[in-house]
Amino acid sequence: MTRHSNQTTPSKLNILKQLEYCRLDRAAELLSCEVSDLIHFGVTERVTVYLLLATEHAASVHFTKITDAFSNSLGTYKSGTFTFDLNTSMRHFRLDELEDSSLSLRALLYGLWQLPPYIIGDIESDILPDLDNLNVRISAETAQGEIAYADLSEWDFRPTVKDLYLKQADLQSLYDHLAKGTLLERKTKSSCEQEAQARPTAETKHRTTIKQCEAIVDALKMAGLTDADFKGTIEALKDKLADLGSDKLVYVDKNTLIDWLNRAGVR
Repeated sequence: MTRHSNQTTPSKLNILKQLEYCRLDRAAELLSCEVSDLIHFGVTERVTVYLLLATEHAASVHFTKITDAFSNSLGTYKSGTFTFDLNTSMRHFRLDELEDSSLSLRALLYGLWQLPPYIIGDIESDILPDLDNLNVRISAETAQGEIAYADLSEWDFRPTVKDLYLKQADLQSLYDHLAKGTLLERKTKSSCEQEAQARPTAETKHRTTIKQCEAIVDALKMAGLTDADFKGTIEALKDKLADLGSDKLVYVDKNTLIDWLNRAGVR
């Protein structure tokens, strides 16, 4: 990997200060270091590395603790989009109260989501499992300081280094420490953050059963859809769902719909 030998010029510094977030390769260029250096800082918890979800991805989202401020925002989850910050958001699917009083929901995720350190090196080394077995725990923080984490298993792309980003605070911190030659300390993490960045267990990967898929297809047939609809394009299927008045299924991602239809034996 080529090292950026030029020093960080005043012009580059001005650009750095204006960026809300920056892809790792561009950050390395502006900071006059290597991408592998930034990967190392991420793996060793000196900076926070984010995965960019450029399109919406379905996931099961969990909140480890519910504050009054968060509870007052439940209407936002039920009605539409919840924004964590300017660059991170999600749209509600389903809300369920679990027995342990934590909260889980199915949602469409978008934007920059924090990656756990253990997965960053795997992405750089290209040793992630195949898409069918890829389950990554990502997280975001609400304005009230609550940590939300999501077990993302419904992928339509394989993450690479080009999908990894840094936010402004870490860009500035890196510049300050690299310019002065001072030690970049590890970030102190709360118990909620540690839980959010733990490896997902095998049980956290949510799969719809064959019987559930068959029930979904049966309901769609009762609504008027045919085998020809199931075998056609997903885009055409979603158009028909929209015509039927669906405000949920039209937002299910393409791979999930295909999986349901395949498991029900109609595609």
